[in-house]
Amino acid sequence: MSSSKKQKVEDKLINDRFFRERSNKNRGIVELLIAEYSELENIDKHLLITICKKFTSMDRDWRWLTEHYKEYRGSDYGDKKVLEQEKQIELEYTPGHYKDLKQSKLL
Repeated sequence: MSSSKKQKVEDKLINDRFFRERSNKNRGIVELLIAEYSELENIDKHLLITICKKFTSMDRDWRWLTEHYKEYRGSDYGDKKVLEQEKQIELEYTPGHYKDLKQSKLL
């Protein structure tokens, strides 16, 4: 059985001290992707790291723009919370778990 993405990242954080540094995050992620997708082995690692950095940056820009400009949002924009909760249930997490923890600390 293959481990989850989160588990793979955690394992790399435990075993690769360089991956813990923000400056090495993209390199480490690319190494994880290459290990999972052998087709990527034939692509220059530096190019993959650059693509990873640009993707992350553009994703951040997309999120900011769609959050601040309602006219840029797709029809599924409001579905985020429902989709997250469905995925959490599928992964056997409890939706609202962190909110419940915060509330219990206040008691």
